[in-house]
Amino acid sequence: MANSDNHRTLPHIALLPSAGMGHLMPFLRLAALLSSHNCTITLITPTPTVSAAESTHLTTFFSSHPHIRRLHFPIPPFDSSSTPINTDNPFFICWSQISQSLPLLSPLLSSLSPPLSVVLSDFAASMSFSQLADHLSIPYYVVFCSSARFLSLFASLPSLNLGGIEDYVEIPDLPPLPKSSLPPPLFNPNHFFTWSAISNINSIFPQSQRNVFKYL
Repeated sequence: MANSDNHRTLPHIALLPSAGMGHLMPFLRLAALLSSHNCTITLITPTPTVSAAESTHLTTFFSSHPHIRRLHFPIPPFDSSSTPINTDNPFFICWSQISQSLPLLSPLLSSLSPPLSVVLSDFAASMSFSQLADHLSIPYYVVFCSSARFLSLFASLPSLNLGGIEDYVEIPDLPPLPKSSLPPPLFNPNHFFTWSAISNINSIFPQSQRNVFKYL
């Protein structure tokens, strides 16, 4: 009976990766790490995946980690009318599909047992997932699958002027970043990647907290 009681007190953590191997692999490593520290782990897997590589890695991962739970999350077809910026990139479309479908995830998360202690999502889904977590009254954290410097750049995007003639971008508490090192879509405010990044940043970082390196 003591072991059963202890099991019920273990933290139950749900993780939601986004589309793309660069987003999936950090979540698989994080899920395995948290599981090794006596956490109950539920990995939410939006389906279908964009690439066969993602599907293969997920199958291999769950075979190697049978104690980690898999929550299948079928996502409906892309509704282009729900986003102000259109795209034909399959990964960006999947990001949008996941965000659009998150309200459907609410009853699935509510029915998990034991109840969730915390949820983590990829940055690409943070705008919608933060609203879902608030609705369910579950603590929520964002996983950013890149460097702290890149996160600081993203956090500054809403106020940056990338259209100027300067060769460098000034970000608080960082050396100047050469514009030549930035992803080209960031220079186009009407690109889906840029629109998505700014929308997600605005949802998780109040204006007063956008100096990321201040908190590291």
